Amino acid sequence: MIAHQVALQLDTFCESARVHEDGVELRLSRPGSVATTVQARYLVMACGVVPRSAGLSSRLGLIVGPGTAVAETDLRGRRVAILGGGDNAFENWQFATAQGATSVTIFARTVRARASLVDQVPAACVRRGPFDFDAPGQRVNGQRYDQILVLFGYELARHALLGLEPALRADGFVWTNSQAQTSLPRVFAIGELAQRAHPCCATAMADGVVAAKAIQRELESNLAARGRGVVRRLAAAGAQLLG
Repeated sequence: MIAHQVALQLDTFCESARVHEDGVELRLSRPGSVATTVQARYLVMACGVVPRSAGLSSRLGLIVGPGTAVAETDLRGRRVAILGGGDNAFENWQFATAQGATSVTIFARTVRARASLVDQVPAACVRRGPFDFDAPGQRVNGQRYDQILVLFGYELARHALLGLEPALRADGFVWTNSQAQTSLPRVFAIGELAQRAHPCCATAMADGVVAAKAIQRELESNLAARGRGVVRRLAAAGAQLLG
């Protein structure tokens, strides 16, 4: 991006966006500075997602979502409960077991993880079906655990929409067409925000290319239309002069 002289707004937070007839207006703020407003022809939202929390917050003995917090927690000699049935739940079972946890049990209402991960976890360590979770008491189905990992997957972060109201899919993610465009004019959504493909860096980058090419085609089409309009006006003026 630097090599192509793309203007970067680092350490900047986009507070809100507003779509108008000629483009998009963005309100930007930086620490210690007054908020500013900038205009853009198009907006590509790529703000990602956040762990699904079910109203819970991470604290001592309870971690919501995968990542560094889990990796930095000492699980040796501890009883661990994992809530969730996706890939992250089964991957973290292996991690906690390798770290030397006394026991690691997965509680999953439904198992959604790929078969290769499920097959690596003993069936006795997976409790399928509804479970009772007492967060203050640190208990699952009445049993107390030293560490509980809440891995319910991911959801759209509402602040990522910047105050806009694009159409959402039934699963809560942003709806886009085949060109990564949302239901709003000149607004695109890529990556996990739109869940157009398997969530990973490669597919997010590919989404970016799709959006960029769609914007390029629209800009070229608009430019060609303006050019044809100029030609018609010149032709009309010439005809009047000749007449």
